[in-house]
Amino acid sequence: MKLGIGSDGEKENNTLDLFDEIKFASLLEKVTTLDPTAGDPWDVLEMATTGGARVLGIDRVTGSLETGKRADVVTVALDGLHTTPVLHGRDFNVAAHLAFSSSGADVRDVWVDGRHLVAGAVPQFVSVDEVRATAQAAAEELFERRASLTPAPMP
Repeated sequence: MKLGIGSDGEKENNTLDLFDEIKFASLLEKVTTLDPTAGDPWDVLEMATTGGARVLGIDRVTGSLETGKRADVVTVALDGLHTTPVLHGRDFNVAAHLAFSSSGADVRDVWVDGRHLVAGAVPQFVSVDEVRATAQAAAEELFERRASLTPAPMP
């Protein structure tokens, strides 16, 4: 069975935050199996990277860092209080921090196919204010259209 984790719309949890999906996947595995060791951080991170690419049928070109594949890379800051301490060696806990403590707000850099799209948490090719304004206007227009299709409540 191919397993992947993704976030393609608000209907999942209203955050569009892949880190939330990773955390929920691990926690749901723990609950459904009644096994606190299930949902290993490395396993759920694999589902969100290599597994996600495999499910989409694009694992030949992305999903892992290998020669000949697209260089899709995300850097995540681990210097916040919520990701402290960062341990090394036998107690290495970075995977656990990524799976359970991190959020999209911790993303600092994003490269897609080798192109640096987000640098220092700042999008490089879009205006956040323009995206926000366009999204707000689109949502208001959508709700106005929906209201015109919905019958008025009965008194």
